[in-house]
Amino acid sequence: EFSGTSVDLNKWTTCFSWAWDYAGCTASFNEGREYYQTSQVQYSNGIGKLVAQPQSPSVWGKDYKSGLLSTTNKPNSLTGGVQGPSLYKFKYGYVEARLKLPPQKGFFTAFWMLPVSTAASGYQYPYEIDILENLGGGDTPLYQTIHYDGRSQNWSPFPSGDCSPTVNPFTDFHTYGVDWQAGYLDFYIDGKKCGRFTQE
Repeated sequence: EFSGTSVDLNKWTTCFSWAWDYAGCTASFNEGREYYQTSQVQYSNGIGKLVAQPQSPSVWGKDYKSGLLSTTNKPNSLTGGVQGPSLYKFKYGYVEARLKLPPQKGFFTAFWMLPVSTAASGYQYPYEIDILENLGGGDTPLYQTIHYDGRSQNWSPFPSGDCSPTVNPFTDFHTYGVDWQAGYLDFYIDGKKCGRFTQE
C-alpha cells in the first residue's frame, strides 16, 4: 500500500539488479528509451505514480526518465558492489496490483515476475510471468503471458482470454493478478479468471 509520502526502501527498490553496470540507477532494456530514476517514483493520495518525462541531456543514450518499483535485488551500485538479497520472494501464491495505465503512444506498461537470480548480472532466468503488459497508444489488449522452457515457449489467454474486452485500462483503476500454484497458473482481471496455464 502506498499510504506514505515516499518509497519504503525496506520493501521496494527503484533501481534494481540489472543496474549493476550503471552508476546511479537502472538503464532501460527491451530497447526502451528511458533511464529509471528514484525521483520519478512519486506518492500522493495513496497512489504510487511512475512518472515518465523527457530529459536533456540524455543519460546512457536514453532521452526519457521514468520510474520503476521492484522487490528484487538492489543494484550493486547501491550495495557496495555486492548484489544483495531479494527484498521479497515467494514460491506459489496469489499476487495482484491495482493499476491505472497511461493511454499515450510509446508507453509499455508492465507488471511481471522473475525468478530470484544469484548471477552477477541478474540476466539469467528460465521463465517469466507477465501478469499484465500493455503497449499504450490507447489500445486495449491486455497481455497476460508466461514465458517458459528457457523463455523459448510462451502461453497467453490472448488478449486477456475470458476477461477481454470488459475493462478500459486507461479510464480507471483495475486489479490484475495471478494465482501461481504447483500445477497451474490462473490469470485474473478484477477478480475474474481470464485463463489457466497447466503445462509443465
